[in-house]
Amino acid sequence: MKLREFIKSKGMSIRSFSRLNDLNHRNVEMWCRGERMPNVDDAKKIFEATGHEVTGHDFYETKIERQNLLKELTEA
Repeated sequence: MKLREFIKSKGMSIRSFSRLNDLNHRNVEMWCRGERMPNVDDAKKIFEATGHEVTGHDFYETKIERQNLLKELTEA
């Protein structure tokens, strides 16, 4: 599961997820948009914070997923 999907499924904001898990909210925003990848320590925090639902592999996107995300962001 993608991090942005997990956060949305829990009815949380990026800022609240970040605060709750001691993560920089700007980094979380960039991870959710696919602009950056978390470092190993942050990936471990995310893995634990999401009950193992978001893994390191979930930060890799296919070309189609990336196009859909960009479309979603521009339409919002």
